[in-house]
Amino acid sequence: MPLLELLRPPRYVATLSILVTLAAVSAMAWLGWELLRRERAVEAQRAREALENAADRAVSVLQREIAALEKLLSQAPEASLPEDVGVLTADRGMLRIQPPGRIVYYPDSEDEGAPSDVFRAGEALEFGSDPNKAIAVYRGLATSNDSASRAGALLRLGRTHRKAGRPGEALQAYASLVALDSVRTAGLPAALIGREARCTLLAKLGAKEPLEREARDLCRELESGRWQIPRGAWLFLREEAQALLPGGTACAPVSEVRLAASAVVESLWNRWRSLPATGHELAFSGSQPVFSVWAASPERLSVVMAGERFLEAMCLRVARETRVQIALTAEQGRPIVSNFTGAIRAQASRVGTAVNLPWNVNVSMPDVPGVAAELQSRQRILLAGFSLASLLVLAGGYFMVRGIHRELAVAQLQSDFVAAVSHEFRTPLTSLRQLSEMLAGGRLVQEERRQRYYEAMVEDTGRLQRLVEELLNFGRMEAGVMRYRFDPVDTVEMVRGVVRGFQRQLENGCLELRLPETPCPIRGDREALSLAVWNLLDNAFKYSPEGSPVEVEVSSNGKWAAIAVSDHGPGIPPEEQKRIFRKFMRGARAVSSGAQGTGIGLSIVHYVVKGQNGEVRLQSELGRGSTFTLLLPSERES
Repeated sequence: MPLLELLRPPRYVATLSILVTLAAVSAMAWLGWELLRRERAVEAQRAREALENAADRAVSVLQREIAALEKLLSQAPEASLPEDVGVLTADRGMLRIQPPGRIVYYPDSEDEGAPSDVFRAGEALEFGSDPNKAIAVYRGLATSNDSASRAGALLRLGRTHRKAGRPGEALQAYASLVALDSVRTAGLPAALIGREARCTLLAKLGAKEPLEREARDLCRELESGRWQIPRGAWLFLREEAQALLPGGTACAPVSEVRLAASAVVESLWNRWRSLPATGHELAFSGSQPVFSVWAASPERLSVVMAGERFLEAMCLRVARETRVQIALTAEQGRPIVSNFTGAIRAQASRVGTAVNLPWNVNVSMPDVPGVAAELQSRQRILLAGFSLASLLVLAGGYFMVRGIHRELAVAQLQSDFVAAVSHEFRTPLTSLRQLSEMLAGGRLVQEERRQRYYEAMVEDTGRLQRLVEELLNFGRMEAGVMRYRFDPVDTVEMVRGVVRGFQRQLENGCLELRLPETPCPIRGDREALSLAVWNLLDNAFKYSPEGSPVEVEVSSNGKWAAIAVSDHGPGIPPEEQKRIFRKFMRGARAVSSGAQGTGIGLSIVHYVVKGQNGEVRLQSELGRGSTFTLLLPSERES
């Protein structure tokens, strides 16, 4: 349909209704979308605020954890410590580590053992021409009350025996040196020097089994971390022990955690005099992070060191207390520890220098199922509400447009009905007027012709009367005020009478009547039923081709009396068969063929039969005609 056609009365009303409905639905859809968008924005803002607050709480807990580490600086050395935490105390050149073995090497110490002047006489003889006298001098010093002098003498005694070609005595001297344990000589513990010397001598002698035992003991002592030796000496002795072991074997690996702690202690020791009174820092040794807290003075240095396992446990405690996921990173984003799991949607960060922490803090809050479910529930309810409202508006608009369309269709049918009735009235009225004028003017002189005109006037008057009565009856039937008189009626006799009266006005056409020999009694209104049969006959002849017969048949099965009227017209399309009994409704073929009619004949048939507690059935096939059957209850069944 062209657009301009939609804007013409009365179609513009339906078009306007559609546009209003679409505008209302569009407005509601936009409003629903906007509310959902704002709901999500508010929820995102709340989530962001909660995340920022959680980051502040996490920073506060981390600061409290560091304060707890600082308290360990003032505790007694034998106090219990958290896992992966060590305490170093240095004063008057002495280093103490708790727990023992926390580090494997120590800062360089200035303790060189006994003064070299003690051994000057023996060394002169040793490097001169009389080693035997040197041995005597060293043996005398080996009995000294000063442990450092004994250790230095035993070291030189073993060396002199080796030069003199007495390996047995040299091994015995070194064994005595090992027995002095931690007494320092030449800047190292006597036990380490003695064991390394025994290993070297046993290797020269080719004593495999004793050499392997000594080398393994040397490895274990280096790994234990109980000797306060500098890093260079520790690395040298470990390489020596490794080289002396048989092929295919090696010293047990030293954990990176202990190596990292050793490197941090060495760094702090070297910077002791320049350190601030208190502080903390994070350092890496290889891939291992070590967090240290110290208290420094010219006389004393106390350090608490925490490794990676402690930092992980600390993050878990923070995560449990603040209900977040947390990750610590160093400068340039280098990861320290993290308990992030799954995909990270949003996180809050705090720069360490801004919050007095040695690391940057990244916090993420996992999705809380209850909160997410509540938000989704609210969104579903909102969507359902707007969907229902939109559906109701669309349904209302649909039914409104449908009602308007029907009203417009009824208005069009009424208009067609008025035009048809006007035409039906105009034809007999025109004839009556012409005949009346001729008779009144005395222009007819022959009595025969005058009689025919009188008969034609009577026929046209009857036609007008039937038309008026039909309209009045239809009005009463539609208003529901039609009153029927139920009397015994012989269907056969009633149909015969209607057909006889119809044939009198039938100029052309053939009517075939098939009636049973026995009566078909019913109980009904004879006049109304006669009107219904008359209308069916009128329609059958109106839409049948010229010369084709119209068949009328009456039958009964004991329960029902059937009156069937069949024609051989164009038939009624299936889509029109359900609407054909509506008021003012005329088939498309009837309109296109130019057949006259008001469109209420079949409606009257429907009302009459329904009022007699019967029904109308239609059988039609395009091109082969139609059959209308009135089913009326027999008298004993009525």
